[in-house]
Amino acid sequence: MAGIQTKLNKFTEAMENLTLVEAYYNRSPDARDVIGSC
Repeated sequence: MAGIQTKLNKFTEAMENLTLVEAYYNRSPDARDVIGSC
């Protein structure tokens, strides 16, 4: 069970990071355009 809990924690961390990234991109559309054009 410990392995599953670790994976769950990593998944939760990843989701939190994604939310931060989304918030950052929503705040700066210019950066999103630059990445989208690559």
